[in-house]
Amino acid sequence: MADEIDAYVDYSGTIWANHMKRSDTPNGQLVLDTMTAWLAAEHGIEALGPLGFENAYALAMRRDHAEKLGITSIADLAPLAGSLTIGGDYEFFARPEWLAVRDAYGLAFAAERTFDSTLMYSAAAEVPADVISAFSTDGRIAAFDLLVLDEPRQAPGMRSCCSCPRRASARTSLRLCGPSSGASTTSTCGAPTSSSTSTGERFRMRLWRWRTTDRTWQ
Repeated sequence: MADEIDAYVDYSGTIWANHMKRSDTPNGQLVLDTMTAWLAAEHGIEALGPLGFENAYALAMRRDHAEKLGITSIADLAPLAGSLTIGGDYEFFARPEWLAVRDAYGLAFAAERTFDSTLMYSAAAEVPADVISAFSTDGRIAAFDLLVLDEPRQAPGMRSCCSCPRRASARTSLRLCGPSSGASTTSTCGAPTSSSTSTGERFRMRLWRWRTTDRTWQ
């Protein structure tokens, strides 16, 4: 991004898997610390830290389908997976988050289907897939009345959202995003385990205003 943009927002798990080419799944703080050092050393980019929310992968099902099968968690899902189909986005089945959860629960589905991420939620609602990979903060979970499955074993999660400015632009980025601290904790394939901080709420409100009004940052 040299000289084209001053700051951007990315996910630690995306940087970890796609750019650092890491396939291991340490805890989220270790991922952030290692990623921060790598960005500085390899690209001269300063990571300011979490923005106060995470958009982790989750496993979700149509609510009535899950209730019929008696499924509320990935542990409940595991013994029934052999008769079910799972759908994921184009990179999900190669990501370390999925591999960690699959191995932790011994998940072996009858079939794996790949969808464009915009079609995954309707796929669950219309039953081409019994289970989908969802993004834990996506509003379509509620819109399609999907149930996010609990993840009791807390397989390692990695996907924090952080701000990454070029070093020369760090002061500008701090004004843009505010102090970055206290990200919510989210399991690898489950719903957030604590509420987002006020920093994250402010960021989301500002982003919503920018998208829906005159695109000025207030």
